[in-house]
Amino acid sequence: MSWMLFGIIGMFLFTNSAHAASRFWVGAGQNSGVWEDTNNWAASKSAAGGASVPGASDVAIFNSSGNVVTIRSAVSIAGLVMQGTGTLQQGTGTIVLSSTGARIGSGTFVGGAGRFTSSGSFTQTGGSVTALQGNFAFSGAISITKASQIASSTFTSTGTITFNGTADQAFTVGTGTTTTFSGITLNNTGGGSADDIIVYSVGDLGMSGTLTVTLGNFDLGTNNMALDARGSIAVANNAQATLNTDAAVTVAGDVSVGAAGTLSITGATLTMSGTTQTLDTNNTALLNLTIGDTSTTTLSTDQGIETTLQINTGASLLLSTYTVALTGATFVNYGTLTESTGKLVRADTEFIISNNAYSSQQGTFPIGSTMYFTLTDTDENISGTAADTVAIIATSNDSDSEGITLTETNNTSGIFQGSIATSRAATASGNGVLEASRNLIITASYTDAQDALNSTDTSELIVVVTQTGGNARGSSSKTARLAILRKNREAAAAGGGGGGGPVEPLIKIDYRNTSVAPRKATVKKAEPEVDRRSETIKKKSENQQDNRARPVREKVSENFKVRVCKRVMKWFKGNDKMLGRSDSLRAPLRSTRSFIATR
Repeated sequence: MSWMLFGIIGMFLFTNSAHAASRFWVGAGQNSGVWEDTNNWAASKSAAGGASVPGASDVAIFNSSGNVVTIRSAVSIAGLVMQGTGTLQQGTGTIVLSSTGARIGSGTFVGGAGRFTSSGSFTQTGGSVTALQGNFAFSGAISITKASQIASSTFTSTGTITFNGTADQAFTVGTGTTTTFSGITLNNTGGGSADDIIVYSVGDLGMSGTLTVTLGNFDLGTNNMALDARGSIAVANNAQATLNTDAAVTVAGDVSVGAAGTLSITGATLTMSGTTQTLDTNNTALLNLTIGDTSTTTLSTDQGIETTLQINTGASLLLSTYTVALTGATFVNYGTLTESTGKLVRADTEFIISNNAYSSQQGTFPIGSTMYFTLTDTDENISGTAADTVAIIATSNDSDSEGITLTETNNTSGIFQGSIATSRAATASGNGVLEASRNLIITASYTDAQDALNSTDTSELIVVVTQTGGNARGSSSKTARLAILRKNREAAAAGGGGGGGPVEPLIKIDYRNTSVAPRKATVKKAEPEVDRRSETIKKKSENQQDNRARPVREKVSENFKVRVCKRVMKWFKGNDKMLGRSDSLRAPLRSTRSFIATR
């Protein structure tokens, strides 16, 4: 609103100064539509025509009602005022205004292909200004507002609007106006802090052409103005050429910043929204960069991103030979990233040898199991429309080396998972299985092919003693126990036998006697009982004794008993229930246990 006040004050000042030399359009005679006819101009508003056509020191006041006037020559005047309801057409001529500038309150001005320039300001509070096809250049402020709720203001430029002052200039677009801007150029030669164009616009400042900053600072930041440039943005290679904003910038064309120029977009996002675009910010760090849905953007310089780089669905970012530094930033890709010889650099890669749920790190794996790997590296999300893959290498300290492919969990996650089987065998590299015959350290490593950042993790393959079921042990377990028993026995013999060789067992067994002499068995029958119930019980007891006595017992040596019991003990060791079922084995069992204990 401050710029509106500035424009109104300017109008009053302009009106007071215009009376010094004014020409009023009266439109008399047959040539009522010809600017160059002296009969159409008067020295005052109520005077008759016949005064001179406005010249370099005159202000032309066009207050006609209904006339359509066409300029057919080059016009150079002090200023232009439109207050009526008529139409003024620039035609093929040029219009040059001096420091008084232009004020449009009503009526219609139709521009042309010629120049319309002024060393003063342009203030529009109503009416319609259209078809400005050529260079519309002003050294003062440009203000397009609406004087009242009833009035309307329309401004349309299909050419280039140039700010070419020597001091700060204001560019104001007020509420309720209809504006169309094509190209805008800032070429303010003031230098230092006196070359700003300060933009105030209700809503985004939209333009269909190119925004060019040759000299001066195009200041969108003071009033937090967003910019929607459907053309390109070009900042010249000049230390006095700058573009700054703290609001969003959307551009459909190329972005180029000269080596000495400055582009500053703070607190907001630069969005590339065109089709085929190039991006050269002179390596200016951007807070956020978004590649829009239809854009194929190619880098022309290295680029830093502080918070988020996002490639939308259907979009592509081509790095060419350049680097995008994403240190601490987030990379989101729903489209396509083409790295070529360029690279995305992002330092927060996480790589672990994990459990089978891929959720946490696991330090040991039994040989014969499967090892799992999880990599989080969002800059390897090259395609947002398909799951990507990466390659890692797993090596052991026994020289086995295997390549493993990890696959992205979905099209956009940047999380990669994979696994490899392990086997207990002699090592053979490159067969797709990690092999080990003993406990080994496994090192898994991942190197980003583009940025050369390396990540590693380690785990251990171990020999694990496993049970095959019940109380039985595997051969590895039995061999290990026997080895321990032998070592303990040898140590006891060396230390407890008085220093003289192995300790002899407490019981000596002669295994040479293998003959067995037969032995007769006798059966003693019980006396019959008096009552029938007792007799039945006795007979049952006799039958039981007969059953025990019926097998023929052979006479065997004590050595043979020990041998048999030892073998039974071997079969049923640890299972006293089985051994205890036979009374005849209890005594040899005790002897055998004593014998084994001494072994």
